[in-house]
Amino acid sequence: VIVPCYNAAAYLPGLMDSLTGQTIEKDAMEIICVNDASTDDTYEVLLSFEQKYPELLMVINLPENMRQGTARNVALGYASGEYVAFIDADDYVEKDMFEKLFAVAQTNNLDMAGGIVLHHENGRKVRMPNYLKTGQVVEVTGPRDRMDLILHGNCGGIVSKIYKRELLLANSLLFPERTYYEDNYWLPITNLYINRYYIIDDVVYH
Repeated sequence: VIVPCYNAAAYLPGLMDSLTGQTIEKDAMEIICVNDASTDDTYEVLLSFEQKYPELLMVINLPENMRQGTARNVALGYASGEYVAFIDADDYVEKDMFEKLFAVAQTNNLDMAGGIVLHHENGRKVRMPNYLKTGQVVEVTGPRDRMDLILHGNCGGIVSKIYKRELLLANSLLFPERTYYEDNYWLPITNLYINRYYIIDDVVYH
């Protein structure tokens, strides 16, 4: 689970509670947090969580602000899990997110597994739209399937999904660096390589 962090000290306790409290077995999970040269107490907060969960959490400190793309790429170099997730530091996840997604991914040998995002705004909770098929393994076998994934695969962004790490490494699927909206570039390119996926019809991400 890769978390780029920039001036996120106020949000980290909620996020870390949701990550360290995951129902998946602790030895099946690693959390890699990258402090992207924050100017608040983010690094100190991360170190306190690393000290509390030394077997679960790794903190990487970047001396220069490089934005999320670089932070994610650096963390990918340290990741050792079969699947990789990218979480934003000011969000939180359901505590069974990774148990659910990893179970369906491993059982079906998926390139990607995902769920539904709940957006919180002005006291309201809005279920974000999902235009992909849910509750079934989808085989991308032709141009129509590929086009559907590319056009609609951005529902929930990159943060509500897990991706097979070997797929990313084998195809050099790294993020653009030192720029904004790097995820909007990365996801359609990655969707060119995903051949089996599954979207569960459950809220996993806030």
